Amino acid sequence: TMKNQCQLVLNHLIGHGYITDLVARNYGVRRLASRIHDLKTIGGVGVQVQTRRDDQGNRYAYYFLSEDARAVEREIRDEGGTWNGRPAMKAAA
Repeated sequence: TMKNQCQLVLNHLIGHGYITDLVARNYGVRRLASRIHDLKTIGGVGVQVQTRRDDQGNRYAYYFLSEDARAVEREIRDEGGTWNGRPAMKAAA
């Protein structure tokens, strides 16, 4: 469902810091731009996008959490809380 796909995308963003269409397809998400839109408008998640080029020169969208979203996540993690229904990710050692 759309909600499950949004959660998968959000989990990947939190865990890895970015997501692309190719990565999202591994989760069965075929309309990443739509799921990002849902996260931003319905979930209030701060996601930014950059257009990048691969080694062959093909353009693709690179989505990542905005600095504001990362700051909120860090604050909640430091308090031992959850972020969007899941434990906030641990700081890299």
